[in-house]
Amino acid sequence: MKSKIGKFIFATGGYVLYLLSGVLAALFLYLFQLVEKLFEKGSVGSFAESFGEISEKDSSLVLVISYALVLIVSFLLLKFQRKDVRSYTGILSVYPLGIFGAVVFGAILNFITFSIVAPIHTDETEMTFLLLVCLFLGPFVEEFVFRGILLRMYGKVLGVAGAILMTSLLFAISHTGITQMIYAFVLGIVLCMVRIRSKSLWNAVALHMSFNLSGTVLATSELELPDIAFAVLPVLIVLSFILACSGGRKALVRRK
Repeated sequence: MKSKIGKFIFATGGYVLYLLSGVLAALFLYLFQLVEKLFEKGSVGSFAESFGEISEKDSSLVLVISYALVLIVSFLLLKFQRKDVRSYTGILSVYPLGIFGAVVFGAILNFITFSIVAPIHTDETEMTFLLLVCLFLGPFVEEFVFRGILLRMYGKVLGVAGAILMTSLLFAISHTGITQMIYAFVLGIVLCMVRIRSKSLWNAVALHMSFNLSGTVLATSELELPDIAFAVLPVLIVLSFILACSGGRKALVRRK
């Protein structure tokens, strides 16, 4: 029992560090600018003003640094437990057909989601940042943490179903707004299923990237699908999900 509680606390502590990574990244930039101004003998504003200014104006840089911190901490976390990072997280397993299915399924899932919920529109000045960070770096880091590490850690304590629900809940909490939290929770469950069935992190990453990319397309264009697309949609959903789940056969999450 104590071993399970310890594993649960250890995994949850890693998630808390993930949440704090943005604050730590902003603090890092604040200290960097503070030292720079001291060398230039410039005036230094209050901590609250400077910290808020960095969080607002340098949000893209803060996000990149926070993702870098997350990857570093995750790597150290696994090394501390004497785990092989590549095999443990599933980044060694690559299945092209599974990735293709994940991309198609991610796009369809996003279309269904935003048929119910209005997409979040963005202006052109944010597009470069979205493409480089939110569409590519973000999905990889999030999948590495949630489906690569936390899913397996919680699986040792809560079992498969418990680990899926726990990581999906934490994934939802990491988002802002009730609407985003709801579909992030559902997306988290789907990503866990793909990760478990395929045994490859890349299938989940591809699905996540496709979901975000198609959402950006919907939010920045007036794209309309022909009527025939709706007729074949159920077939595409089933086939693409089956392909997305294709991969290894050994059990990924089991209690010990």
